[in-house]
Amino acid sequence: MRLDLYLPCRPPPYVPLLLIHGGGWASRLKEDMHVIAKFLQEAGMAVVNISYRLAPDPIYPAQIEDCLEALDWIRNHASKYNLDIERIGAMGYSAGAHLAAFVALLQTPAQRQRAGLTAPWVKKSYPAIKAVVAGGAPLDLTVYRRSPIVRRFLGRTYQEDPKLYERASPIFYITPNSPPFFLYHGKRDQLVEIEQMYKMETALKSAGIAVETHESRHGHVASFVFNRKAIQQSIDFLKRKLRV
Repeated sequence: MRLDLYLPCRPPPYVPLLLIHGGGWASRLKEDMHVIAKFLQEAGMAVVNISYRLAPDPIYPAQIEDCLEALDWIRNHASKYNLDIERIGAMGYSAGAHLAAFVALLQTPAQRQRAGLTAPWVKKSYPAIKAVVAGGAPLDLTVYRRSPIVRRFLGRTYQEDPKLYERASPIFYITPNSPPFFLYHGKRDQLVEIEQMYKMETALKSAGIAVETHESRHGHVASFVFNRKAIQQSIDFLKRKLRV
């Protein structure tokens, strides 16, 4: 796996931001996030823009494990690049938002075991993510029982393994210790319906977690490409929560 590190032009220490691309867990590249990475860099964050293995070879939970490996990379290189691992954020769009939310919510070995991760990733400790931005995020996969995209990611149909669809859904891992979230979504999104955002908002509030939302007029792709207002609000949220 490879990553791109964007260091800001300011005195260290730097606040690291884990940035994760979308593409249905099966396509696209970290380079898709370059423009957003530059905005975040200019706002003073050290952006860690990562790649991950794409489904269906391998299937879930390999993508989560790659994100955890990226967190480990941040910790192992904190001294070299002056990264403050007490103020890590995570941000993604679409499938990348699912991964960003999930890796932030899997805070304990018990949670990682429940999610189906294998031994090396279950027992190891990782730096805690302190703030999450998730755009166009599929956070409850149990509603996508006929989706070929989700089936390719998980490797099984809902009928074959309904519990798998729950285990792979970040919304079921929220606890009172979860980090704050900023969620944005397009109300014309027909790939990942905006109800996903409001369901996550309700679940976070029920656990006492701070959450902010932004609704745009766009569809799924346009919310990623053209939604500068959401990106600016995301940056403002991260700067407040991570003390950038």
